[in-house]
Amino acid sequence: MRGNDKPWIKSEEIAKRKSYLIRTGIVLAVILVLILAVGHFHFGSTDDTKQGTAKLASLESMDVSENQETIDKLRAQRDADILDPDANLETKFSGTIVMGDSLAWELIEYKVLPSSCVVAKCGAGTADADNAFAAAAARNPSKIVLDYGLDDLTDYKADADGFISQYGLLIDSLKARFPGAKLYLCSITPASPDILSLVPEYGYYSVYNTALVKLCGDKGVTYIDVTDLVTDYSSDGIHPAATFLTPWAKRIAEKIG
Repeated sequence: MRGNDKPWIKSEEIAKRKSYLIRTGIVLAVILVLILAVGHFHFGSTDDTKQGTAKLASLESMDVSENQETIDKLRAQRDADILDPDANLETKFSGTIVMGDSLAWELIEYKVLPSSCVVAKCGAGTADADNAFAAAAARNPSKIVLDYGLDDLTDYKADADGFISQYGLLIDSLKARFPGAKLYLCSITPASPDILSLVPEYGYYSVYNTALVKLCGDKGVTYIDVTDLVTDYSSDGIHPAATFLTPWAKRIAEKIG
């Protein structure tokens, strides 16, 4: 009796089928949750998941070249919003270098200024700015624009006098190293209110800027106030949005003549 030779085969098949059905059910449940999540975050809270499903289908059908084309268009739009081809900034910055931190570095990153006009390092403060002297000397600048202080806020905090003392030493060192160069100093940009609630030290920027105005007067350095140009912020809430960069460069160009 062939059907009773191996009775455990039937029970094994049943167990396998049950296991398969359970796994399938779990997978379908996960897919449903994902569809609902997509529908919620991309289209707002709604009971209708058809839009979310359609969006997933659209993404699945889009090939790599189409994705890249979309990215290229977004980048082109971003660059158009940031750059001003009529500003002629490269010519206006001839013989000038901007020394600074990550904000100055973005002038290169977003192609607002050529790398020959910027000597910057992310996270740099006034205490380690002299590390950039060699690179600056190679450019033989006639004008030097300083942009430090944003990173110093969390180092010096309420000690504005300590910050000003260190900045003064930097200015003195630059004058000794580049006796024929004219010096300019940019104000520290404000952080977003959301960041101030998390890191209150960034709120000292106005105190620092007031002290910098006096320092510039004492040292014969031209102060450039750019705080009014900050109208939006990058994703970190600390740095101004990239749209700040071209107006900032224009403001500097006006001051350096």
